[in-house]
Amino acid sequence: MTTDYAAYARAVGRRLRAARKSQGLSLHGVENASGGRLGAAVVGTYERGSRNVTVQKLAELAEFYGVPVPELLPGDAAKPDAGKLLLALGEKLGVRLAVQAAGDE
Repeated sequence: MTTDYAAYARAVGRRLRAARKSQGLSLHGVENASGGRLGAAVVGTYERGSRNVTVQKLAELAEFYGVPVPELLPGDAAKPDAGKLLLALGEKLGVRLAVQAAGDE
């Protein structure tokens, strides 16, 4: 079984773009609203899937957009088990993640 990581990165990028647009923000709007912490060029490369986003940066973007991290992940990753995996990974990296189970509002 092989995994198409480039396709996965593009799918994450589409989710990031949808989250940004749902906030009514342009890439430069993200940069301005984040005080430069989230650069327009870098966020754009994440959205195109041409640059892999780290778990820490994904958590930062999720917090900025006000969405749970699993919402930014495609396919089965949005299921609660994937959320537990992300929490464990974030814990190992020293990053606090907030994961919302499916159906919780």
